[in-house]
Amino acid sequence: THTHGLMVESEMDGIARQWFTHLGQRGPHFSTSTYRQPNDQPPTHLWYHDHALGLTRLNVYAGLLGNYFIRDRDDRLERGVAGASAVLPSRPYEIPLVIADKGFFSDGELDFPRTGINPANPYWSVFLPTNTVTVNGKVWPNLNVERRQYRFRLLLAPTINLYTFAFDNGMPFTVIGSDGGYLPQPAISTSLQLGVTERADILVDFSTLPA
Repeated sequence: THTHGLMVESEMDGIARQWFTHLGQRGPHFSTSTYRQPNDQPPTHLWYHDHALGLTRLNVYAGLLGNYFIRDRDDRLERGVAGASAVLPSRPYEIPLVIADKGFFSDGELDFPRTGINPANPYWSVFLPTNTVTVNGKVWPNLNVERRQYRFRLLLAPTINLYTFAFDNGMPFTVIGSDGGYLPQPAISTSLQLGVTERADILVDFSTLPA
């Protein structure tokens, strides 16, 4: 298992040749099957996935991944806003969003895209485009919101695409965090671009919209 953003010793980092199976098979760089991951760093959004050599893209594409948050006692407080503190939205108003490209056959089965040769580096293959975007494993999902502030924790799971997130009415939102945790201060924006494996922590205020 490899965890993005986690401060951890290299032998606990899930290097591709450290794989092992429940039957006792081991990769050439195997050191242990018991991982020590202290999670003692500042609050942030982390995600993890299988990292076995030769199978990573298949397993991640199939959904073998997850995300979680490191918190502390002050994690629900917005800090760095002109010395003031405001309570951040918590569940059910704090919602993780895992965005990923998927291809599907007409019967609903996953279609793993064929790969081609990257002309810039023939030793690396590239994903060909897929036909669908999923959020939290669902195709074309919907969320009914209340007229209040929400906190969305975005993760762009592996894909070949960059995504620009924005509301179709152009409404602003507040970015308070990224891969490394809280930003030094919040930033108001109307769009946000994420690349492969990147995360964002945003606040969206729906209170001004009509019911």
